[in-house]
Amino acid sequence: MIRKQSDTSLPAFWLISAEQFEVSHSVNPFKDLPGMKYFLTLIILIVTLVAPAQNIKTISGTIQDAQTGQPLPFSSVFIKEKSIGTIANENGVFSLNISERLMNDSLTISHVGYNNFYGIVSDLPAELSVELQEAVVNLKEVPIEAKSFSAEEIFNLALDKIQNENGILKGQFRLDGFYREIHTSGSDRTGALECAVEIYDNSLVQNFKEIVIPQFRKVYDRHQNVDQFIETKEGHNHLLLLLNGGINLISLAKKYKNTVWKLPLKIEKITYFNDRLVYILSNVNPSRELRVIVDLEDYSVYKNELILKAEEEDHNSYAWRKVTTEGDKCGAIVDHQAYEYRKVNGELVPYYFFRKFDFRCYDLTKNKVSSKAAFSTELLINNVTTENVHKISPDKLKIKKGLINRVEPYDSAFWKYFNDIEDVSLETKLVDESISQRPVNVSATANTYVQKPYLEDRPLKIGNHSTYQFTRADTLFGSLTPLLTCYDVGYYGLNVDVDPDKEWIKGVSTITFKMIESSSKIRIDLLEYLQINRISFNDSDVGYERDLDAVYINFNRPLKKDSIYSINVDYEGRPLDIDFDIWAGAFMWEQDDQGQPFIQSVCQGYGPKGWWPTKNHMADEPDSASISITVPENLLAVANGKLASAESLGNGKNRYQWKVSYPINNYNLAVHIGDYEQSHTNYESQNGPDFSLEYFFLKQDQELAKGRLSMVPRMLEVYEKYFGPYPFSEDGFKIVQSPYPMEHQSCVAVGRYFDDQLILHETAHEWWGNSVSCTDNA
Repeated sequence: MIRKQSDTSLPAFWLISAEQFEVSHSVNPFKDLPGMKYFLTLIILIVTLVAPAQNIKTISGTIQDAQTGQPLPFSSVFIKEKSIGTIANENGVFSLNISERLMNDSLTISHVGYNNFYGIVSDLPAELSVELQEAVVNLKEVPIEAKSFSAEEIFNLALDKIQNENGILKGQFRLDGFYREIHTSGSDRTGALECAVEIYDNSLVQNFKEIVIPQFRKVYDRHQNVDQFIETKEGHNHLLLLLNGGINLISLAKKYKNTVWKLPLKIEKITYFNDRLVYILSNVNPSRELRVIVDLEDYSVYKNELILKAEEEDHNSYAWRKVTTEGDKCGAIVDHQAYEYRKVNGELVPYYFFRKFDFRCYDLTKNKVSSKAAFSTELLINNVTTENVHKISPDKLKIKKGLINRVEPYDSAFWKYFNDIEDVSLETKLVDESISQRPVNVSATANTYVQKPYLEDRPLKIGNHSTYQFTRADTLFGSLTPLLTCYDVGYYGLNVDVDPDKEWIKGVSTITFKMIESSSKIRIDLLEYLQINRISFNDSDVGYERDLDAVYINFNRPLKKDSIYSINVDYEGRPLDIDFDIWAGAFMWEQDDQGQPFIQSVCQGYGPKGWWPTKNHMADEPDSASISITVPENLLAVANGKLASAESLGNGKNRYQWKVSYPINNYNLAVHIGDYEQSHTNYESQNGPDFSLEYFFLKQDQELAKGRLSMVPRMLEVYEKYFGPYPFSEDGFKIVQSPYPMEHQSCVAVGRYFDDQLILHETAHEWWGNSVSCTDNA
């Protein structure tokens, strides 16, 4: 009998490391300064946000050959007999987040041709180095002599099994996965995206052309798409191509007679794969490597891999070649595709799909390579559900073409414990892991607010707002009731301390208002998961009640009609995250390319209640406002209006106070925080008052900003000619580099890359949307 390794003891050594770094910045006193549109939305899969009952253990490490010390790329890392897992990157590095309920399960690490590693999750350290021993198979003990099958016969048995069982996942299912797509031109990365995907059995319409994409992460595109090399229209959905290539093995069986799979195969070896004896069938020569891994007992296909190769100068051997209009012959010198499957509870399920093209264009007139590009996609299925599958509403099944062109924010609440694949190097990082690996600290002290837990089985939520049905929260959100119309806000004074490390804000909202009708009670709004510490009126605390996001304040006596009053609302918590699929949210916690915090409030549609106490309705604009923002001293905070003061607090923090002198929609009151530089000039208006013109840009993007923003004066000149004088001259005009574009009044956020169209679009809203604005969304 063949002995299978099931040793659950730990390896002989652990490598436990911790990275520490310091970033020093000179203090920008910010003393010399004169004075999104779009959407938002929410918090998603909020299971990761809170709840002591949802503790997560993160295990990271490297996987290598015990004899040679070489990394073992694309090793499988998963919980034994569960569908939860991840895969190591090309350097053998992995990171897996494991929920509390799996602490007594076995972490399994598997690589073709090696014995598995096992370890009880609760016993494993957070960081480890795993050395896998090569599996030695004694062929004399392998009972295959009676079969004496050739490689072709084994492959045919595998194809028969696929066809007889009609592929994989025959009933209802949901696959949760991580998808990454990388575009490069020459040696420069020109586009990248990472996204979470949900794949349902009822999304199998027209070969997976309908899939739910609930989350994106750090998308960028420098308009040098390499799709030109692969005979598809620009912006083609390569996720769908990858899925169609691997999700259903029927295609492998159907293509056998007409494609590369017809090549003669040989039995390369018999070895172990995830503790199963397997055949490795192959056809290998200098221009091609074809391998199929087939179970020795039941002929399940665990992996099929094909690599086509050509020399750069041998343009006649390029794969997928074509001749361009310039006379260049273009094609792939490498086409590497691999599709891997594994068994969960005896059923074969998809696990990891990968495809990478390395392209060249060869100038036939000059006899040399004229351009280089690469394109890669990978999809990790890190959870498979086959029972009690929630049927998603048909309107949520979306055709998503041109994924690289989607520009959406990074939602740290979602990604914090999402099992993605570690990127290969710091140079190719999409999101700094200091965000996604930050632990959740929950204090048990009486004075610390612990957010309400979200139930695991809830669908996507905006607080308690369902995306699939109309609820009481929607009624509260939309209706102007007497407790809202009885008063008119004249002034908001917002004073907030923003903690980027904890992704937490703490502050006071001062609301000054005039009573339109006498009342002893008024309503304001604040996200139910933000804590109110106290509400004061005339220096005394007043009582209040909360109903979801609605806050009802009791004054114990009628407030007189036409009289003016003020209240202070002391609050704290983690603002609502953005989800653009359902247009709700308030805050974006991102990082710039140097790993510095890059933060923005964006709350159009949902309203500012997602991050500060307010009367959450467009019908009531304050006549003026002030925003005071406290941030770490290496950062700079920009808001609406003119800078009134900038001061060092002597505790490693600086405070910036901005004052708005015009009426303003409260969703337009905004904060932008980053490692900013600033430039200032004066704009001489042709038909109105002159005003200050300021630009705020990340230090790393100074040259980019200089070139892109040169068009701004001419833009303002044209707008003033046709729309009239700039409407907020006393507050000046600012353009701010930001995670997301939005027309924050007098402080226009234009996104990361100073796109001309976004600058034009968002600035036009200063006239149409901010100056001329609607009473409500209806």
